[in-house]
Amino acid sequence: MKLKLYPDTDQRIRIHHVKESRSVLLYLPQGPLKYQGLSLHQLRDVPEIAATNAQSTVVEVHYRLDAKHRYPTAVHDVLFAYDWVVKEFYSNDDDSIWLGQKDDKKAIPKLGVFGESFGASLAAMLALTECRQTGPAVTAAACHNAVYDWVSIAQTDSEHGQGDDIENKDLDLDSALFNLFRSISDWFDPFCSPTLFFRTVGINVPEIRSLKYFAKSNKVTFADRKKHIQHLLCTAPLRHDIRSVIESGNEEMSHALPIARKSSRKWPNIGSGLSMPDLLISSPKTGHLHEQADEIIRLVRQSMLRIDDHKAADLTLAMLKARERASHMIYDGKVKSWDEKDVVYMARWFKEVFSHDK
Repeated sequence: MKLKLYPDTDQRIRIHHVKESRSVLLYLPQGPLKYQGLSLHQLRDVPEIAATNAQSTVVEVHYRLDAKHRYPTAVHDVLFAYDWVVKEFYSNDDDSIWLGQKDDKKAIPKLGVFGESFGASLAAMLALTECRQTGPAVTAAACHNAVYDWVSIAQTDSEHGQGDDIENKDLDLDSALFNLFRSISDWFDPFCSPTLFFRTVGINVPEIRSLKYFAKSNKVTFADRKKHIQHLLCTAPLRHDIRSVIESGNEEMSHALPIARKSSRKWPNIGSGLSMPDLLISSPKTGHLHEQADEIIRLVRQSMLRIDDHKAADLTLAMLKARERASHMIYDGKVKSWDEKDVVYMARWFKEVFSHDK
């Protein structure tokens, strides 16, 4: 079943329903990210395979993301689709697509989200903000090849050069920095960079924020533009008056300047009504995607230890439980999309998570 969410737009959802479904999974496809200029050849049957093996209704969300519909349009689309799912699947109204028993309001079906590439980043965002302790809530998420911190991508050099052999290289993320966002400040938004729910960036947003300033030119390559961005980010931690000290060449004063550092944030806050969802994250063995996946898994586990009830009983047991609930799967070789085997494993993981409470 296909449905159009927004009037006068092409944003649609497709529902893949299976008999005796007792849960709902939102599926967020990979979006426009490319791999060294080549498509990742996304498996077309992902929703059907997931629905069958998870015994869940899968809602496929075709969010908008391109040079015309830049961030945060995709976030708005996903949140709109999520609200629609909650209304249609989880209200006990006669007109809703209710998966539970009409006479049992406590029979709330489980809700999860999964995605690849940019869709995986959006899945992480949704899971970390809609993980409520009561009522409809995202209780599990699977994220494959996600970027969790776009500021870090901008700060670091590319892992490949134009025309290099693409084997064992990272996603071509440089072009995404300039083509999928409106402003440099977008990279600093936790809804775009979910790792920033758990820690600060360590720098301020540069004074030059509009990406139109770095418009594509035949004489300016992506590498040149990225070097300019990196220069802005290097000076961003410093206030205008401090930068003037450096530019004046006063070495004695510049040695005493404060160094910007990343600091932790408590997410979610105790009393917020949120509880960490179960996470299944997959990434290649090396590169930006691996490093970022490794960091967010560590931060999520720390959050679980801080807020979950079982922490008071036995710290060792709590640590083991956190490692079980937040998993990082690492695959060898070049960056790749889910294949059928991967989707089956992921879907059965959802089925197992939904079969028991935390």
